[in-house]
Amino acid sequence: MKHAYKKIIGGAVAASLALSALTSAQVFGATLNVPGKPITLKVAPISISGYMYAGMRDVFSSIGCTVDWDNAAKTATAANAKTKLNAVFTLGSDTAEINGADVRMPGPAQIVGGSLMIPISVIGDVYNQKALWNAADSSIVLEPLPENITVLKSAGFVTDKTEVIAYADALSKVIDTSGVIKTIDSNLDTTKRLRNTMGINASTDMSYLAANTRQMKSYDIQISDADYNKQIARDQQEQKLRAQLTTILGSAMDIQSAQDSIRVANLNLTNLKIQGQLGMVAAVDIVTAQQALDKSQQSLDQAQLNLKSQRQALNQMMGLKFDADIVVDFAPDIQPLKGSVDSYVSTALSSDISMKMAQEQRDLAQYIYNTYDSSLDNSWQESHNKYDQAMKTYNDARTAMEKAVRSAYNAIQQQDAAMKVNDITLQTAKDAYNKALINYSVGSTTFYDVENSKLGVLSAEIAIEKANYAMSNQLFTFARPYLLTAG
Repeated sequence: MKHAYKKIIGGAVAASLALSALTSAQVFGATLNVPGKPITLKVAPISISGYMYAGMRDVFSSIGCTVDWDNAAKTATAANAKTKLNAVFTLGSDTAEINGADVRMPGPAQIVGGSLMIPISVIGDVYNQKALWNAADSSIVLEPLPENITVLKSAGFVTDKTEVIAYADALSKVIDTSGVIKTIDSNLDTTKRLRNTMGINASTDMSYLAANTRQMKSYDIQISDADYNKQIARDQQEQKLRAQLTTILGSAMDIQSAQDSIRVANLNLTNLKIQGQLGMVAAVDIVTAQQALDKSQQSLDQAQLNLKSQRQALNQMMGLKFDADIVVDFAPDIQPLKGSVDSYVSTALSSDISMKMAQEQRDLAQYIYNTYDSSLDNSWQESHNKYDQAMKTYNDARTAMEKAVRSAYNAIQQQDAAMKVNDITLQTAKDAYNKALINYSVGSTTFYDVENSKLGVLSAEIAIEKANYAMSNQLFTFARPYLLTAG
């Protein structure tokens, strides 16, 4: 079950580096650790309003860019023809343009000592990483972002002010907010008090011994089941959290796809308008292209609304403010199935905690039934009926569990087969893109065809990423069969 998906880097971002809270003016002898080599900066970084800034020309010149200043527009442009990098910064603006996409910075670009200074975070945006200031050795360090945060960042929903929450911390917040564990504990305390009272009565009033013994047995099972119920409740909340995070990632990927579709649709529309002026295409082709662009824009608008509402719903799940600016470090974990469906069914029927609870209820009903004498106690028939019902419930639970495990196992196998098809689709898209590049280099195709084929690669990659998260959630539930049959 190994597929061509990107490596996910988990863990909290910047776990070990201490960020500087410098109040001094400048730091001399600083270095920039970009992929490949460290670079000594000529212009000393400076702390402005709590954020570290570096010289724009200094940084981009050091990574092979030419830098031009437009005094009229008050913009600085860095370009590298080899790496296709293009970055534009406007004096006084906190929005940079990196390769055509707007990137929010924690503060505006500003001139200090004759140099245009920019927040170091934008250096990370160039490499799709996190830029950190390490005060220990006066260096700007780039660290990889977790994949899901990279996606949200590309969708425009992650800034330097966004708080990254570890998955375990998010889960803890969700469980606490739901109150399910507190409810179970509260009911458990009540049951324990009642059980202790029954124990006192049983020891002081022999006339109630039989009834008290039956009731005490029932309380004992309720007490022993509390840990099972807690585990089920915790995992149900985690299942909900995983589903919400997956939905959020899906919308962020939809935004990426829509943004690229708009770019390609704009390119196509522009080309068709030029051809239309030359009488080379019909007006209906231009109208169709405009409709395609409008549809892509509508898809983007809807995906952005979806992502905003989904993030708000996540905040509500964690008990945070409705508009809290947070993201959760979450990555898919795909472990292949290692047994036959029959082996998984057998394990679930013998070890699953929901089956253990059903068995305990069956055994309790049998115990109570055995304490009655049909010739002396009128409750015998009632207990007999309850035992029959408990046996039916237990057998029905076994049947439902076996059916659920087999169904889930088959669904995972089908998902695995679909993911293999996704891998083939991605390779086909890459081949088409490479072919388009070759054809474009010899003038036998258009730049639009190249960009459209690139869009096909992105779509295939997104399909794989979505499938990875879906598979991870399926496997999470499959490893906990009680979630398959939980109401």
